[in-house]
Amino acid sequence: MSEATPIPEPTSPPPKGSSAELGAKLLQRVGRNVIADDRARGLHDGPIEFYTVPKPYGETLCRVDVYTVAPKIVRGTILDKEEWDNDLKVDTRYGLWRRPSATGGDRYKACAAFRDFRHLITEGNLPSVARATYAMDTILDRARSGKVSFKLSCTVMSLRLGKPISCDSLAILRALSLQDIHRTEMKSETEGEHSSVPHDEVLVAGDRIAKILKMKTFMTVINIEDEQHFGKQSIDEAEVRSVEIVIDEEC
Repeated sequence: MSEATPIPEPTSPPPKGSSAELGAKLLQRVGRNVIADDRARGLHDGPIEFYTVPKPYGETLCRVDVYTVAPKIVRGTILDKEEWDNDLKVDTRYGLWRRPSATGGDRYKACAAFRDFRHLITEGNLPSVARATYAMDTILDRARSGKVSFKLSCTVMSLRLGKPISCDSLAILRALSLQDIHRTEMKSETEGEHSSVPHDEVLVAGDRIAKILKMKTFMTVINIEDEQHFGKQSIDEAEVRSVEIVIDEEC
């Protein structure tokens, strides 16, 4: 990550009271809240992401607003294929400042100092982020210790072989860390009298998984069935009931 460069003042100010004047003022205020960008990743003609000051979300997550600027804006010229592309996209992502199972720490200070923008989590629906990271913390910890009390399965969807093949669930989980979580989404939820059972989908990075399997992997999804007991657990907590790992092989 590189430090954000100041946004230059316009050479000729827009007419006072115009929408352009208001837009320029808003962009200046947004710019003051930007603390880093991703130009260091080395893409020559890709979009640039700008990251704002992280703020606490729940007990273990920091919320980061991300502004993605299209290449045509950075380049200053527009290619035919880019004519209708969005100039600016704004989304919110999340970073872990400590493990969900850890205790203590000042979340305001931790998030103000958080700078790990390479490992941010996107979400399909907001409640899934804290719960899925909590569940993943439990899953990875149990996998390392070997004390697994939930159902566990692992399948590689192999187009090369033309059929699904089984894989070593514990070896896959032991190769992962919380920083490998890329996206979370609650796919469904069943409510009972005393608890609810969400089904969370967690998309994780696969570099170390590819080395274990000795094959190129396209996507690794961890499907988690977890249970939340009313009055006994917060909405961020859950008891893991089953874990299904599905790995798509890249052809």
